[in-house]
Amino acid sequence: MTQRRARFRIISANLWNGGADPGAFAELVVRLGADAVATQEMTGAQAEALARALPHGKLEPASDYKGTGIALREPARVHRVALPYRDAEHSGVLYTGLAFGKPLVLSAVGGFPEVAAQGAARLVPPEDPAALATTLSELVADSAARERLAASALEAAAGVYSWDAIAAQTLALYRELR
Repeated sequence: MTQRRARFRIISANLWNGGADPGAFAELVVRLGADAVATQEMTGAQAEALARALPHGKLEPASDYKGTGIALREPARVHRVALPYRDAEHSGVLYTGLAFGKPLVLSAVGGFPEVAAQGAARLVPPEDPAALATTLSELVADSAARERLAASALEAAAGVYSWDAIAAQTLALYRELR
């Protein structure tokens, strides 16, 4: 007898602060059969359309590029976020996980070690499924470690990775380049 593996389709989307047509995006989510969508730069109209397609989760729209959320097809609770990338610089899903205070397990690629240095994530080597499985198993068994990572994620999202901090860093760079 062949075991059937469960399928769970996740879409990560930057909605460009209203630049993505709300109805067309929601239609695409339905057509692709997505089970979950992690968004950033989401407005109220986009959140309303997405909530009609995927009615569960937590959406926090905003009018100033700060809107984020996770929409789900079925009621569920996201306990932790794993991003086992082979190669990446950063990820919108990563920052959504930070904003929602989720324990993170990240591949040690691109800028992910910077997030782990804030205490907001555990790192695993890229392309190492055994290390990923071990780290996830450790977190499942250690609620105190999950709580520490979650608290550090919220702190990082409100501090060094907040929109205000990013804007200040960007302005400082522009002033330096003048």
